[in-house]
Amino acid sequence: VAPRRIRGALVTLNQIVIVGGALIALILSYFLAKHVSDDISWRWMFGSECVPILGLVLGLLLIPESPRWLVKMGRESEARDVLARINGPEAAELDIREINASIVLEKQPQAAGYAELFHPGIRVAMFIGIGLAVFQQISGGMPLAMYAPLIFKQAGFVKTEDAIGLTIFIFLWSMACVFIVLWAVERFGRRPMLMFGMSGMVLGHLVMAASFHLGWTGPVVPIVLSLTIGMSNLSISPLAWVVLAEIYPTNIRGRAMGIATFALYLFMYLMNWLFPPVKEYFEENFGTPAGIFVVLACICVACVLFIFKWVPETKGKSLEEISNFWIRKQR
Repeated sequence: VAPRRIRGALVTLNQIVIVGGALIALILSYFLAKHVSDDISWRWMFGSECVPILGLVLGLLLIPESPRWLVKMGRESEARDVLARINGPEAAELDIREINASIVLEKQPQAAGYAELFHPGIRVAMFIGIGLAVFQQISGGMPLAMYAPLIFKQAGFVKTEDAIGLTIFIFLWSMACVFIVLWAVERFGRRPMLMFGMSGMVLGHLVMAASFHLGWTGPVVPIVLSLTIGMSNLSISPLAWVVLAEIYPTNIRGRAMGIATFALYLFMYLMNWLFPPVKEYFEENFGTPAGIFVVLACICVACVLFIFKWVPETKGKSLEEISNFWIRKQR
């Protein structure tokens, strides 16, 4: 439903909501850690989640169907109404014509079902989407944000509320970074911002490794960790979702997004599960957790090379233009 001129910015709002939700959760955790005993505070933490869940359920009642799906189902007048409400009647007519043309192209002879995802052209789009989804998680932005209080404790901030309080400032900075993306994504494009942010993460991970290896304490670690997580929120954290939402043809978008999103959450689980034991391994065998940041820096270098080689620029292109590119490539 997003108009092409602001589609990247609108999809980036997803990351603003994610960071905003995490920030609210951290603020609540800070006050629970400070004022409520440990044996009760976790119950209040889980109970508080009922409030946003209720808001989500009510909000879902107001969401329209995808215009492209409505056209495919023969409900063109409903699709026209949705598009007209979003972008005006003239733009709606243009969008309807593009959607119909794209659907005609998609209906030309081709394989059906999940097998189509692995045909020439389409499988390249699948590879790019899954690759970005995996790199979003294994590049280190999410586990560093989740385990920031533990990292701060090891850097000398031993009180739980102090460590959580510093993490709140990190998420405030992350929120500011995502607002920068909201402003910049349609001006500079997806590829340049991805390349810039991931290169910044390489530098940030290496400085984090040096800080632990050399025994730096005090404000150095929070500052460097904030900058590293900020680079993630300036690039792959929001923009992976933008590219995933754009690169797939209409007829496979649901299935392709499902597979890419499954890969994203699978590797989120694996990273959040592996981060503590890998960190402990380096501490036990090398005396500091510096090694885990070197590993993350190498992963980010691989991500930069992946973006440079494979990820196309989709700024300013309609979903139909992008879809037709992959379909023609498949032919």
